[in-house]
Order: sequence, then structure tokens, then C-alpha cells
Amino acid sequence: EAMNLVHTKGKEWLSKGASVAIFPEGTRSKDREIHNFKAGAFILAKEAGVPILPVVVEGTNNMLKGYWMNWRNRITIKVLPPISKERVEQEPIKDVMAEVHEAMVNALAEVRANKKQK
Repeated sequence: EAMNLVHTKGKEWLSKGASVAIFPEGTRSKDREIHNFKAGAFILAKEAGVPILPVVVEGTNNMLKGYWMNWRNRITIKVLPPISKERVEQEPIKDVMAEVHEAMVNALAEVRANKKQK
């Protein structure tokens, strides 16, 4: 029931032209790796006829130290190429999910490699 509400609200906001951020795993990762995606975000994009803009965020695990904000923490955000609404509408959801997952895993590895070089 909660998922239906999220889906309904998501479609409502998308129909108004707003962007909707969704964690495709359904939660934040505790081990800093990208796990299997759930289909909800991809189904929503397909039904709403909108593109998908994959975004990788690295470094949020060190933001909070107990109750204190770690102001020296560095977060890296990498925006990947969008998946067009035409592709989202026409291709099987499982194929789009697999493509986005692979792109995000590769981007995360690249971000981490670049951080180590600095």
C-alpha cells in the first residue's frame, strides 16, 4: 500500500514537470556498494513517459559522526548520460534496469579510482 502511494505521488509530481529522485535499490547501501535494483522507479518512468537520469553519489557514509556533522567530508556526485524517454517506453524494463545498474557500478568504480589518485 505504501508503494502504491509513492507510485501515485511520483506520477503526480512528474506530470507537473517536477524531477523525482528515487534510490533504485529501495534503500541506502550499508556496505557502500550498488546492489540489485527494484523495478519501481523504472516502471514509474515508463508509465509517466519520462527519461531516466542516473546519478551516482559517493562519500555520504562519512557525513555523520554520531550526532555531529563531519564538515570536512567530501561527497562526489557523478551524473551519467540520460536514458531517453523513448528508450524507457520501448525497451523492456529489465534491460533498462540492467543498463543503468552496469553504468552506475562502473561510474562508482571510476569515482573511487579518481579519489585515490588525488
